[in-house]
Amino acid sequence: MKATIEMTKEAQVRGEYKETSLDVHKKQADILVVAIDDKYTLWLNKPVTLKGRGIKRVDEKTIVVTDNAFDKLKAEYNIMFDL
Repeated sequence: MKATIEMTKEAQVRGEYKETSLDVHKKQADILVVAIDDKYTLWLNKPVTLKGRGIKRVDEKTIVVTDNAFDKLKAEYNIMFDL
């Protein structure tokens, strides 16, 4: 068996990254979901004031929230998944 490859366009230069539209949307989101276990682990892209039950601040940019708190945040902020 013999395999052949036909190049249809130039490949991206190695080590050179071009930003995609998904990258742009993630940068514009207020909050990114970075993990889902028994609770949601969220990364704060922008300064966001958060209070209430079910919200625990891990550090300046990371919080952990319950399902109910996540539902309330979805209604108020632009949230994207970074999984």
